[in-house]
Amino acid sequence: MHMFHKKLKALKHVLRALNRERYGDITRITQVVLQVLCERQRQALLNPCTETFEAEAAAARERNHYAEVEELFSNRNL
Repeated sequence: MHMFHKKLKALKHVLRALNRERYGDITRITQVVLQVLCERQRQALLNPCTETFEAEAAAARERNHYAEVEELFSNRNL
């Protein structure tokens, strides 16, 4: 049991670092992802083809993900 506790404690630091790296500045990340989405939408309007629509859909999924994370974070800090 002691060994399991030590492994969990070591993992805690790694997970916190990963969380900080991926979601540390969530507001800035959300803004950047929104800018990318707007650019993909513009490209899809200028050049309507499968590739541009797929790129726009992927950007929309990413934007929705980060928007949800940002909302959860802001609700948690109220």
